[in-house]
Amino acid sequence: TGAEVLVETLRAAGVRYIFGTTSTGMSAFFDALTLRPDPQMILSLAESQATSMAQGYELATNRPSVLIVPGVAVPSTMNNLYNAWKDRSSILVLADSTSTYFEGRNGFQQMDNWLESMVAFTQWRWELRNERQIAEMIRRAIKVSASILTSDPWQEACQILPDVNTLTRLAATQAYEQAGVAPE
Repeated sequence: TGAEVLVETLRAAGVRYIFGTTSTGMSAFFDALTLRPDPQMILSLAESQATSMAQGYELATNRPSVLIVPGVAVPSTMNNLYNAWKDRSSILVLADSTSTYFEGRNGFQQMDNWLESMVAFTQWRWELRNERQIAEMIRRAIKVSASILTSDPWQEACQILPDVNTLTRLAATQAYEQAGVAPE
């Protein structure tokens, strides 16, 4: 299934953890995930919390993190995605959506173009309309998200300022260690 391709592609990329919530419409993804030893799903009660956890993991490990949310929850993730963008964090966000058959009909809890609302603080976005492109698009998204981590805005500008990213990563690592759930 498409969900199995998604999980296998994430595994091949070395993804260890996926952050998100349990939600309707994503049962095929959860089925594919439970049939494999990894990656592990880290659940939260709300999408905004899952977004913060994904950012914390990225800050602690300096590796892109993966967040999966239902399409109707994209607005709930946006406040913390904005914070992650401000910190130059790298989060691969995956969201489900309804069938294109219902597109443009102002369906319950649906936005006609939920990608448009994220343009201001995302590096790359796409909408998958063909399940045969899952592996290709996920590999590309992981590559794009990893590329964010290769540059330091303070170094590029040749400014002598405190390295906020390093300080934040150190604080996140210490928080993980204190909680006894080191990300590595």
